[in-house]
Amino acid sequence: MNNLYFGSVYLLFLCWLPNSYAQTHRSKEIVEADSLITKSYQELNDAFYDNLTNDDLYDLYANAFLKKAYQEKDTVKMARGYFNKTYRSEDKYFTGLDSLIKYAQFIDKKFWLWAAYYRKGTYYSDRREFKKALANEIKAYQIAVDSKLEHYEDMSLTSLAILKQKVGNNQEALKDFKKSYLYNRQLLYNAPGDTIDKNMGIAYLNRLHLLSNSYRLNGILDSANQLNMEAQKYRKYPWAKPNLNKIRLNGAEVHFDKSEYALAIDSAALAVPEFIENENFKSVAVCYYILGMSKIKLGQKKEGVRDLRKMDSIYVVLGNIYPAVRPGYEYLKKYYASRRELKNQLYFVEQLLRFDSIAHTNYAFVSNEITEKIDKPNLLQEHKELQEQLADTSKKSKKWYVIGIGLILILIFEILRRKRIIRKKNREKDELHDYYKKQFDFLIAKNEIHTIEHNKKEVLDVTARMPVDELDISKEIITSVLQGLRRFEDQQKFVDADITASSLAKKLGTNANYLGRIIKFHYQKSFRNYLNDLRLDLALNKLRNDKSFKNFSVEAMAREVGFKTAEPFSKLFKKRTGFYPSEFIKQFTS
Repeated sequence: MNNLYFGSVYLLFLCWLPNSYAQTHRSKEIVEADSLITKSYQELNDAFYDNLTNDDLYDLYANAFLKKAYQEKDTVKMARGYFNKTYRSEDKYFTGLDSLIKYAQFIDKKFWLWAAYYRKGTYYSDRREFKKALANEIKAYQIAVDSKLEHYEDMSLTSLAILKQKVGNNQEALKDFKKSYLYNRQLLYNAPGDTIDKNMGIAYLNRLHLLSNSYRLNGILDSANQLNMEAQKYRKYPWAKPNLNKIRLNGAEVHFDKSEYALAIDSAALAVPEFIENENFKSVAVCYYILGMSKIKLGQKKEGVRDLRKMDSIYVVLGNIYPAVRPGYEYLKKYYASRRELKNQLYFVEQLLRFDSIAHTNYAFVSNEITEKIDKPNLLQEHKELQEQLADTSKKSKKWYVIGIGLILILIFEILRRKRIIRKKNREKDELHDYYKKQFDFLIAKNEIHTIEHNKKEVLDVTARMPVDELDISKEIITSVLQGLRRFEDQQKFVDADITASSLAKKLGTNANYLGRIIKFHYQKSFRNYLNDLRLDLALNKLRNDKSFKNFSVEAMAREVGFKTAEPFSKLFKKRTGFYPSEFIKQFTS
């Protein structure tokens, strides 16, 4: 019971502890926020700008500034507080822009009023609400013009030009970009001294890039190229690097539009690493589009498709699509259709439908162009047909899968059955071969065939009882000749059809007379019969032990063992075995 009680108390303590800590922590935050009000406006303002990237401190100092202004009923500081709080283009700060407009109008602060409308325009543009964005940017521009805020007039003019470009009004956008470019160039040229102010230089290169791109979109490619070349004068400045890389990409697009595909590939490939380093993945995707389409134009289809798929993978992550890359998606759809890869074809049909949906929201001019030039019902019909084909293919695949498994099982069964048959036949063949050998041995014994080994034994016996006086030849010569004949037999030199008594005697170091007499005495046969018997013995030995020899023709057999023609071989074979060679083989294999 006590254990249960103390356990319950312990659990309650554990539950209370984090809540107590959280309440204490929140109280501490409130105390800190309240304590910040004692700081001066300048201190709070400085702390705010020092912590723009820290979400918690950003809110803390912005709210403290506003709270202090409300407590002191300072209208100017209230406007300043809302100006700070709406620095970020985020939903939770958007409502503060209307408050900024209200207080800026009340105190007649034109810059803050301009900033409020400019930020509202940026907010709506980021969310692709272009009509609202245009309305607010126009108000901001008018305020800047009326108040002679030249720098902010230029910023508004640039924003308006970008919006016009997004809705397809490229000619009007070009005029605004040109005006902004000339303004920033004049500022740069009028700057005192030889050094270039970093912010001024960045603004100038930014406007140069925007104007160059606008020239390209309007088809004025030479002017775009000229501006891109002008930008290269600033390569020595580190601050110029990001804009110069954008200009390099614009150069790649110009080369592509001029059908200079190799140059387009070089420029786009150089731009990719820096865009990746700066996490500018929208530009990376455009680079892969240029690389892919250029390679395809040069006949490098596989490499081009690989780059276009990289482009698509980036847009999938970004959730946005740049209108100019639509031809890449159209090519991928057709490419996979030509290869009958239904899944990939369906995927890119879906990507095109998704593209059109996003473009309808993001870019009004693209939506109109699609309505006029792209038969959307055809895309939807193709999508439906591909889904049906894939479903049908899936059913067929399952059917063929079952059939395939059945065929494989039948094939395995047939292979095993054939292996059993082959093993049985081989076993029967071996048994039959053993029978043939016995039959052959019987034939050899029946016809009293004397083998070479028998003759060798006889030679040794005769040598032992050799009457030298009868031959009238020295024992040394006889012994030497008999040993030479043994080597002659062992090495099967008798298969040489051109061998004669004279040629053999010469090799044995004697003469034909001595050789003939020694063979006659020791083998009881003439030199010619001696050779023929050796050749017949070899033929019979081959028939017994060499399976391929029985497939020879009679003439080939004769030549193989040393006869020049088949006729003497056949006659001697008949005399020895009682069969002609062909009859003997038939008897042997029957």
